[in-house]
Amino acid sequence: MQDELASLVIDAGFTFDEFKAWAVESGNVDNIDSLASFDDIPKDTAKRLLRARVGLLDGIKRVTTANV
Repeated sequence: MQDELASLVIDAGFTFDEFKAWAVESGNVDNIDSLASFDDIPKDTAKRLLRARVGLLDGIKRVTTANV
């Protein structure tokens, strides 16, 4: 699951840090500040985010363009 999530985010042109910024803003990932990589994301959380892939990618894009 974590590998799929990483591939989805990276293939869309985003980094883990951009994903993390989105996760902090949205509150969608518990304890995100203590996670160092996609591998640290709990499997259930990764599965939930993959089911909402369009919203996830739109959210990351929104956060990253707002910080430019």
